[in-house]
Amino acid sequence: MSDPFSKLFADWRYPAPYSMFHDKPSRMPGSLIGPLGFPNQLRVGDPKPEGEVRIFVIGNSAVRGPASEFSIATQLEGFLGSPARVYNFGIESANTWQGLMLLVKTLADLEPDIVVVYDGVTDLIVPLSYDPRPGYTYNHYMLELIHEAVGTGKLAEFDLMRAELSRRTDLRREVQYDSASWTEAIIDAYIGAIRRYCFVCQGFGIRFLHVFQAVLGHKDRLVGVEVGFKPVAARYAELFDAAATRRLGLEDQFPDRDRVRFGNASALFRERPEECFTDYVHLQDRMQTVPARYLASLLRDWI
Repeated sequence: MSDPFSKLFADWRYPAPYSMFHDKPSRMPGSLIGPLGFPNQLRVGDPKPEGEVRIFVIGNSAVRGPASEFSIATQLEGFLGSPARVYNFGIESANTWQGLMLLVKTLADLEPDIVVVYDGVTDLIVPLSYDPRPGYTYNHYMLELIHEAVGTGKLAEFDLMRAELSRRTDLRREVQYDSASWTEAIIDAYIGAIRRYCFVCQGFGIRFLHVFQAVLGHKDRLVGVEVGFKPVAARYAELFDAAATRRLGLEDQFPDRDRVRFGNASALFRERPEECFTDYVHLQDRMQTVPARYLASLLRDWI
């Protein structure tokens, strides 16, 4: 990790209660980021327009960006049409637990009719590179390091680069990093968060859709910049497939498809011959229509 400070102090990782971080709230007219700290202008207390079918899309950076006209949320609203209104609640680097806390703490009060969770990468793949503990936010160990440095009065002489590598190495040893048991625990934590989403949404009377996001690992032919990610792509695909198998238990546990639905976009680009991804998960702007159209197909009869 070349610049650990950027993982902590960027404006898109501004501290937030319970959900840990999201974009720094803005009240400037015309800003992409709204007063709640997300790429929409929804405010707590704003009345919900009569007849509006309110859809919240929650996820990681694949949901948050790119610019609003290309985002999955914006594209999805275009495919669904009136009376659907789709709001973007993507958080850079967020795992599923963070989105769940956001829903419980803030979003449920905004009267969503449907919550869509489109994710998987931060829960399944990011632990391979950053905090390896199942269910932890991707940078939690770095917050622990800073806390310890401040608490001991050694912040001025604190070498975050050196400490980050040492702590990450120690944590990997403690959790038996990349072992079969560790992989199982990572998937367990992820599926556990999705299960809680199902219960929470039912409790609030919200329809819920969970979808595994599109990933490069399931694309048959890699082109251009995609080729550089080939060494890790297969491993990532294995993790998504294992999680999809585990999620089948949830599909049996929540059989009412008028209340809870499940989808899998991870292989949407399998047969595409052109360059689609900019890395192992982020799509080129023009490709955002593909997952958006898929989400629309799963939601259309709910509108």
